[in-house]
Amino acid sequence: LPWRCALPPKPLPTLPPHPPPPAAAMALSRMAAKVACCALGVSLCGGSAVPFSDDSSALVQSALSAHQSAGARTGLSRTQVVQSLASRQIPVLPPFDCDAHEKLCQAPFNCQTFSAPQLMAQTIAQRGLAANGEANLKTWCLAPGYEDYIHACIVEKDLVKAG
Repeated sequence: LPWRCALPPKPLPTLPPHPPPPAAAMALSRMAAKVACCALGVSLCGGSAVPFSDDSSALVQSALSAHQSAGARTGLSRTQVVQSLASRQIPVLPPFDCDAHEKLCQAPFNCQTFSAPQLMAQTIAQRGLAANGEANLKTWCLAPGYEDYIHACIVEKDLVKAG
């Protein structure tokens, strides 16, 4: 019949409320938060900073020492690199040390003729890393810390020795 109204839609079923998390899970999350804050040197009692433990200090100092020795291997400090890049200049690197890295001064690397500015400005900027489809092995001259690994892998072709 035309005068009849449509029935109201049935209400959608409602989901029961989520139960509160178990007490064990809450205790575990509180303990994890305390451990994380202690590792960061922050006390949960009032949020004040506490002195770093001896282990934390040792970790920071060893990381700093590793960073400084990495800078010594390249011949530049991080500050020098940042200053060079800020002035839009390519950092000036010392000549490659063939006495310290003999394997990299042999074929196919030939780092004794390596020039970082030439590699960065002329080769990479103009043609890309592998313009002819072959790897430019002189890029390994930028990472002499991998000398033994890359020599075993590429020259000796001993993947087991390379690791």
